[in-house]
Amino acid sequence: MSTLIESDEDVSANDLALIYQDTIGGPIRALRAIVAQFGFINDNHISNVANVFNLSRAEVRGIVSF
Repeated sequence: MSTLIESDEDVSANDLALIYQDTIGGPIRALRAIVAQFGFINDNHISNVANVFNLSRAEVRGIVSF
């Protein structure tokens, strides 16, 4: 169930998060897709995921650190 997009010129963490917006476990799935695409998660990625899923940055940071 990997969502690796070949060209990362036009893809953003926000785009990847939107793919999982209406799914169960969406934030963790989005974060996994971001790692698969970019190889890391930075503060901007955390902010994007928080905005898409209506979570605080602290909540997303907690998911990342778990």
